[in-house]
Amino acid sequence: MKIMVVMPHPDDEAFSVSGTIKRLTQAGHAVVLVETTDGSAGQVHPDASQKLTELGSVKALRREELKQSATVLGINSIRYLDRQDGSLTNGDVMDNALVNQIADILTKETPDVVIAYDHTGISWHIDHVVTSLSTAKACLETRVADKVFLVTRPPSLKLRYEYVVEVRFPITHCVDITSVVEFKRQALMAHLSQKYDWERFFARQDNPSLKTEYFNLSQDNGRSEEIFTFFKPV
Repeated sequence: MKIMVVMPHPDDEAFSVSGTIKRLTQAGHAVVLVETTDGSAGQVHPDASQKLTELGSVKALRREELKQSATVLGINSIRYLDRQDGSLTNGDVMDNALVNQIADILTKETPDVVIAYDHTGISWHIDHVVTSLSTAKACLETRVADKVFLVTRPPSLKLRYEYVVEVRFPITHCVDITSVVEFKRQALMAHLSQKYDWERFFARQDNPSLKTEYFNLSQDNGRSEEIFTFFKPV
């Protein structure tokens, strides 16, 4: 099988689906990663400042970190849409600006399965939400991929933002990542510029995201049933 993972920023693949990706690549399946934005607005931890100086820009730094993460996870290729970090809007969905870009890659890559964030974007980050909606719309319009899985928050994990009303996206499937959790750790640590975030992630007591990754099966055309070797119903 070929799986296409569509993420908004470098590091999102590591936080959200790295365990699932590693299990798939270990089993011999091809994984293509699509990055919708360039990550140029991201923070840079002081430990990555020397590398930032060497590479000359946050965009170049985060792309280099993403390549290292992809190597850890066995990702076959990365496709960059190069939209500016933080620039995605409703127009990218309603007017098909981002939808068409993703649809073009879908028709060229012809994946069996697509993975993206759920429509809350997990954190309600606008780039996450727009990427999720654009991916779902592109998949529905092209009908190339058989199945679309949307990454959701673990049931026990609460948002950090007190001003956001808690909304739970339905969970239909999960992937046990205990056998590959060290690869998830390595993938996260490859994003040195984001050290503040992954240190906080690792510090969560009994973090459910280091054991299981959760999904909603949002589109299913009845083929590619082999994927259920990994994605188990809940």
